[in-house]
Amino acid sequence: MTMAEEEKTEEKTEGKKGSGVVALVLNVLVAGAAVAAGFYTPYLIAGGSNAGNSNDNSQSTQQPAKDLQLEYVEFGEVTSNIDEPNLTRYLRVKISLEVAKDDFLAIQKLVEAKNMILKDWLNSFLASQNMASIRGMAGQNRLRREIKDHFNSTLFLDGVERIRGILFLEFNVQ
Repeated sequence: MTMAEEEKTEEKTEGKKGSGVVALVLNVLVAGAAVAAGFYTPYLIAGGSNAGNSNDNSQSTQQPAKDLQLEYVEFGEVTSNIDEPNLTRYLRVKISLEVAKDDFLAIQKLVEAKNMILKDWLNSFLASQNMASIRGMAGQNRLRREIKDHFNSTLFLDGVERIRGILFLEFNVQ
């Protein structure tokens, strides 16, 4: 091969490499755009479908949180040994139930009527906990969530959650 032929071959190879890099970059950009579009499409559809129906949501079963007035039903105190090997640790909690002001009297009467059933369950539930499961904010939030879910399912057979939150007025481990 002559020197001129070798230079032409090198130019063709370099031209192919350059166009290959450009094609690769374009493919990556197109793939990234496709992934982003797939990820954001449900959010865009959900936002777009609610934009025209703002008046239809006025018949919602729950009031927006900012307009909701809350009351607190005192539940009382429960003390239970926790599940630890030496059985010397116990947990004492004093609980209040967060409810809508409109439901306060009805829920207060219902909690009083079923207080023994709820305290019995709560005592057993707390006795099944160990130190690792109740430690820190994450442990307390999990307890709140599980207590709230059980109380709602026990008190309200229609499936509507009327207890909006559980407050620990005292949370003592000894």
